[in-house]
Amino acid sequence: MNKERLLRLAKKLQAIKPSRKRRFDLSQWYVENCETAACAIGEAGMIKAFNAEGFKLVVAKEAEGVKFLTPDFEGFRGWGAVMRFFDLEASDAHNLFDGIEYPYQASPKDVAKRIREFVSKNEAQQS
Repeated sequence: MNKERLLRLAKKLQAIKPSRKRRFDLSQWYVENCETAACAIGEAGMIKAFNAEGFKLVVAKEAEGVKFLTPDFEGFRGWGAVMRFFDLEASDAHNLFDGIEYPYQASPKDVAKRIREFVSKNEAQQS
């Protein structure tokens, strides 16, 4: 687990304000159009420090002028990029960032809280 990166993402998610032009949606990495949708990982792809470390969003497909972006890191795409960048096992990556793992429509603050709880739990286990 890369604690620093996870907590940096949690901080960004905590600061997101609701907007009509951009909505939080855990079912999409990042959809670029007039009403952009992004999940926690889509938000991570917009953190300049993460971009400098090699984590980016790249076009996975384009249809009718809408771009569907996916995470990319060190030659890995999608979940592989997420797992490698944040140093997570697949089950942990899905638990933190997959909408299916939330019993409700999660907000950015919900995901930030889950990230912080995950980091805290893992630090306690390592002590």
